Amino acid sequence: ASSIFVFTVYVVSIEIEHYALQLGAPSVFILSFVSFALFLNLFAQYRERYVAEAERLQALEAASTSLRHNDERLRQLFDSSGTGIGYLGINGAIQSCNNTFLEITRFDASLGRSFEELVHPDDREKWLEGFRALSNREATSFDFEGRLAGKGTNARIIHANFVFTPAGRLLPESIMFICRDVTTQRAA
Repeated sequence: ASSIFVFTVYVVSIEIEHYALQLGAPSVFILSFVSFALFLNLFAQYRERYVAEAERLQALEAASTSLRHNDERLRQLFDSSGTGIGYLGINGAIQSCNNTFLEITRFDASLGRSFEELVHPDDREKWLEGFRALSNREATSFDFEGRLAGKGTNARIIHANFVFTPAGRLLPESIMFICRDVTTQRAA
């Protein structure tokens, strides 16, 4: 649009130049003043857009920084909790968990494994029953208490709560869980 404007001004100025020479200095002064005013107007519009864009970018950067700080705080809270926390995919695979969960289960590289693998074979059917109810949307949550699979005769016992969480704007549906090691309480 500005190149069309400049071309038009150029064509008009050639045509007006002939009349300006006939009219004299006052007409040249008026034409110069009008063209300068148009130039200032275009510059002011450009400056307004530039300032608005700069302010938008500053606000976006401030929001991004704030989100990074909040994410870091939540991650610290998540990892330092005394309770095992995480979420499963709808297929039962562990998508994310905190360090406490890894300490409770004592399984290396739990991420990506099925939660079912962590449960003692004798307690798997009880866990699968509750998990199927969540997966089929027959329930919104279930509690599970059972032994963890592992080597040795001293199986650890966990108490866990699983809650179905529907899909959000950016997050797929999943199953959140919290768990605690209750081995010593049950032994008492």
